[in-house]
Amino acid sequence: MTADIRKTKIVSLKLDDPLYSQLETQAVENGENINDLIRRLLSESMEDWCDYCDTVRRLSDDEDRPVHIW
Repeated sequence: MTADIRKTKIVSLKLDDPLYSQLETQAVENGENINDLIRRLLSESMEDWCDYCDTVRRLSDDEDRPVHIW
């Protein structure tokens, strides 16, 4: 995964030992380094969150529509 260095931000993240170990194990199993694993998981989580918000918004919009019974 390459990124334009001017558009890359660095975040300091405090993790407790058990969580770090779990992430490290998962990264090794996936053949990734821990930074790539965390970046991928955050990206996937954000995509899922946006999909969830869009779904909730659409459902909310549907409830506001008048219902016609034939």
